[in-house]
Parts: sequence; C-alpha cells; structure tokens
Amino acid sequence: MASITFHNMGNGTSRPLMTQDSRKNIRRNEKLTEDDPKDKVPFADALRKDKHSKTTTSLPVSATVASLKGGKEGGVSGGLSRCAVNDDNIYSQVLNFDAEMVFWSCLLSLFLWLRVSSANAGEWSAKMPESVVGLSGSCVLIPCTFSYPANGKTYTEFTGIWYKGNEESTVYHTDTSKIIDSFKGRTSLIGDLRKNYCSLKISSLSSSDAGPFMFRIEINDLNKYTYKKKEEIVSITVKETPENPTVSVEEEVTSGKPVTATCAVSHSCPSDLPRVSWSHDGSHSSPSQPQNHGQWKLTSYSLTFTPSREDHNKRLSCSAEFKGKTVTGYKTLKVKYPPYNVNVVTKPSVKENDSVELNCSSNSNPPANSYQWFSSNGKRLAENPTYKLERVSRHTEAISCTAINTEGKNSSGPQKINVLYPPYNVNVVTKSSVKENDSVELTCSSNSNPPANSYQWFSSNGKRLAENPTYKLERVSRHTEAISCTAINTEGKNSSGPQKIYILCKASVQQFKLGWLGFPETIQCFANNSLGSSSITLETPQNGIIIYIAVASAVVVVLACILVYVVARRCGKRAAQLHVIKNEQNEMKITQNKSDLENERVYQIDF
Repeated sequence: MASITFHNMGNGTSRPLMTQDSRKNIRRNEKLTEDDPKDKVPFADALRKDKHSKTTTSLPVSATVASLKGGKEGGVSGGLSRCAVNDDNIYSQVLNFDAEMVFWSCLLSLFLWLRVSSANAGEWSAKMPESVVGLSGSCVLIPCTFSYPANGKTYTEFTGIWYKGNEESTVYHTDTSKIIDSFKGRTSLIGDLRKNYCSLKISSLSSSDAGPFMFRIEINDLNKYTYKKKEEIVSITVKETPENPTVSVEEEVTSGKPVTATCAVSHSCPSDLPRVSWSHDGSHSSPSQPQNHGQWKLTSYSLTFTPSREDHNKRLSCSAEFKGKTVTGYKTLKVKYPPYNVNVVTKPSVKENDSVELNCSSNSNPPANSYQWFSSNGKRLAENPTYKLERVSRHTEAISCTAINTEGKNSSGPQKINVLYPPYNVNVVTKSSVKENDSVELTCSSNSNPPANSYQWFSSNGKRLAENPTYKLERVSRHTEAISCTAINTEGKNSSGPQKIYILCKASVQQFKLGWLGFPETIQCFANNSLGSSSITLETPQNGIIIYIAVASAVVVVLACILVYVVARRCGKRAAQLHVIKNEQNEMKITQNKSDLENERVYQIDF
C-alpha cells in the first residue's frame, strides 16, 4: 500500500515531502498503452517529514486521478483518460491546504480509482470454451460471446478479427486479403457482433488447425481490444473418426403395429449434416434442430416402420456418412407376435398297438402359454402342451393342436400319426377275363405301412412261382391252376386267397372208343363261363340192353311216323269233302236268291 508522508510545520500546517520512489511511480503511470485500458493505476508514494517532531503520518491515497475527457486514449467507458500528477503540482498544491483538506482529497481520489479499475476489469471479457472438438474433413464452430464497457452508449460499427497464435496469423477478417492462405475461404463469422456474438466457423478441418485461437474486437468511437486471457483462448481437437450414432426404439414392439425409431448423430458442423440411412424400409422424417451435446451438436433422424415377426432379434441399424467416413449404430428389435408355424411333433413312426406322445410346437414371442388338442371331427381332447395316445392303430384319426399367447393364437393342420402295420387286404389283381391261349399279367396288391417290399407267388399246390410284384402267365388254358400271392414288409406278411383265372372257351364234347353199332364207350363234356368252369365224363353201357333200347326206340319211331302219316292223310281227305259240300251250299243259296227276285218283278208288273 502506497502512502503520503506529511511533515509537521509547527503552525498547524504541513507540507508533503516527495521521495525519489514517488517520482518514479508517477512517471510509470504516464506510460499507459492504448490497447490496455484495464491496467491498474499504481499508487504514488509522497512522503513528507515533520520539521519539528521528526515524526511521520501515513495515509492511503491514489497517486493519480481520472479526468473526464471524451477521447479514445484512456481505454475506459465514457471517454475517461488518465492524467498523471507530477511531483511539482502535488508539492505546490499540498503546501496550500491543511492536513484535513488533503485527507478528504485523497479519499475522493481513492473512490474514483476503485470505480475506474472495477469498470475496466469486468466489462472487457469474452466467453468461449477452452477447447472444441471437430471432425476431420467437416467443419467446427467455436462458440463465442463478448462484452465491452459501453456505459449506456450504443455503438454500431464493429470489426471482428480472429487470430491463430499470438496475433501473428489472421484466420478471419472482413478484409480477406489479411487472412493467411491456409485459412482463406474456410472461415466465417457466425452471429451479429452488434448483439455480442463472435462465433467462428472453420470448414474443411484438418489436423493442422489445432490453434490456439483468440478474438479481437475493434469498436468505432470506443476502443480496440484483443481477448487474450488464458480463459479467452481456445484450441481445437481434430478427430479422425466420428462417434457412432445412437439408435432409440421401444424395448418391445408389436408385429403389424407402426413404431417410430430415432437415430441421434453427433457432429461438429450443423451446416454440413451427415447423410443418414436406415437398414429398414419405412417413412423418413426431416432431421430435428441440432441440440447441444457437450461440445458437439446432436441431430435426430426418425424412421416410422411396421415391424413383422421376421424382424424379431434383428438389428435396426442407422448409418451416418461424413464425407466418406461412415459410422453405424444399431438396436436389436424385440418384436411381439402371435404363434405361427404350429405343428404336431411326434416320433417319425409308431408301431400299431403302441403308445405315442404328441407335442405342440410353435414360433411366437412371447412363447405360447396355453394349448388345445382336437380330433379330426373338432372334439377337444386335452389342454396341455403334450398329448398321449394309447394303442394307436391304422384307423387312428388325425389330430391337431392350437397354440395361444398374449398376442393371439394359431392352429396346426390335422396331423396323421404314421402307424406301422403289416400287409392286409392282399389280392391278386388281373383282367376280369382272358381268352384261352392268351397271356395275362397278375399283380399282387396290398395295404400296409410301410408298403410291401417283397412278394411271393404260389400255385394251388403250394409251389413257389415267382418273387416279384407281378407275375405273367403265358398261353392260359382251361386247365390253368388257381394262383395266390404273399406281400411282405418290415412289420410282417400276409397272403391272398387262391385266385382262379377266368378263361373264355367254347363248350365241347369229346368221344372216345366208339363201341358196337358206332356208340362211344365214354363221353366227356366241358363248360366254361364268367363264373367258372366245369367238366363231366359219362360212360355208355356195355351189355345187350343198349341193343334192345335202340331197336325199341326205332320201332316206336317208325310206328309214330306211320301213325302220323295215316292221320294226316285222313284229315286231308275229310277237309276236301267239307270244302265241296260248302261250295254246293253256296251255289244253292245263290240260285234261290235269283228266283225270288224274278218272282217279285212279275208281281209288280201285274199290279
């Protein structure tokens, strides 16, 4: 703390004594620069020694005072300028005042000094971050606001300048010729200086743009000032890779219901937004207004889409492309959907008369929590995830199941149980009939599961004829035997009954050993129709009875012929006589009729 020393004169008055240090301090105050109006005014040390008592009295006092002059040289609001009080003036003035007057003058000077010092210290300031982060190849914005000591006045002419380093390299100026080559065309001032905005935008950022950067303001009719305090200098951190976008969507979405997802992209340049793309089709919305996200801006992009069950557990991704550099963020979708692909699951096959357990499977989210079993006629059988069938058979009906969850339900189709059983209903299949001496093919048919894989053919006497599914008979005849077949699979075998071939032939009689008088000793007869065939053999008598029978038959025949001849002859004569008599009678009637007519005419004439 500086002080002024007064010397007691003995008559109630005192005068100050100036020291060499006092003079040096006063001269230093006269060296204030134009660009540093905030420099503090130092204290002047004026010492005065009392002649009589040789004692000294010290009082705090400002060594200089500010006079109100309207110029620019002082660098404080209201046109304050500093004037230094030299030692001769102080010495002469102090001699004319007593100690009390000097005390009040010093107190007033101290008040004025504190006021000017406070104004200079608080009003010339700028606010900006110590550092900002930008993406290589993109742009970066250095946010900046400033203040100055306007003291109620309005100023309209401002010039903003940005420097890199210690005011050596100009990176922004309204006069572009003053900008260094490496920043030409890449910088611009964002905001209105008249509203205290001084933000700087740097485009096509590179790693050499690290800084530091400082701001200078030139205000017409006021002053010029460079904000170079430590907290008013900013540097740039250049990142080569952008941050991954952040995808947001509901934790669970429902199949078939539209939903909106957002993609938040961090960037350092709101005027040069990245190109955003989605992995899912849908309706895109315009990007939101950038919001502060630390030193970066955050812009959100929206996608409205309708999820399906195929989207469950799939990634919904959002890609942001920054001038050739692409980053991707994603979110795994959780889609709720009703059961689908419902199936009855069981063993591939089950033997007849065994038991089998059926399971109802489905694909759903959340998993099915209720089940129903139905027979083929719609009868409800059970309400469990599994259903057990006892003693299945080839006649067991098809069964279906229904799976249910919170989103809906769905049913399987009727499921037939694969029941294994041996062949049954085995038959020999062929043409309904075949002509004698033709060929015919026989087929062995059966019903079995699995189908028969082996066959055997047998004649009626049990002789094995073949082992194929078919058997061919050449030149069939009325003597062809009945044939049967056997069908075999993994579960067993079964046979058909003997099958007789229906052979078409003419009935015939064969004679053997012609005997006495030309009669055969035996006669054999064959008959065949669509129902079957048969034959019979007859033996003729070998004693004399046959002769008598033959003679008697001949006599009877002869007598019968004679009798017929006699009867016919007699009947013919009588018929002729009857005819003559009838003719005679007719002639007599005609003659009588003529006679009657003539008599009637004679009578009429006489009359």
